[in-house]
Amino acid sequence: MGLLSAVNSFDPTRGVKFSTFAEICVVNRMKTFVARRMRCTGNLDDDGDIESVSDYETPESICLYREYFSELMDNIGSVLSDSENRVFSLFLEGLSYRSIAERLGISEKSVDNAMQRARKKIRILIQQ
Repeated sequence: MGLLSAVNSFDPTRGVKFSTFAEICVVNRMKTFVARRMRCTGNLDDDGDIESVSDYETPESICLYREYFSELMDNIGSVLSDSENRVFSLFLEGLSYRSIAERLGISEKSVDNAMQRARKKIRILIQQ
């Protein structure tokens, strides 16, 4: 869900690589999940806030996050067509639709169409 959110809300004009943005979205989504679970189990401080989500970020959990993210990106690459993969890869690098179109020698509309198809396939992949 964090990756899908990243795909839908990424703004390449902010000067951040998509992979960095996506990783932050995925990790934040996981932290939110942990925080909600902790609220249900009563691990709150005196103000009713979660004590510290970072206490649960062990080297093992960070490694698992990275493995999950890497596997997810591999799965995404396997469901996209060559055209969608090229467009999506350039989008992940932070290029605008116009820049992608110029680099690939296609229209911006073709880039948009490829991205719409890629988003749909990614949603289906994540929901499985």
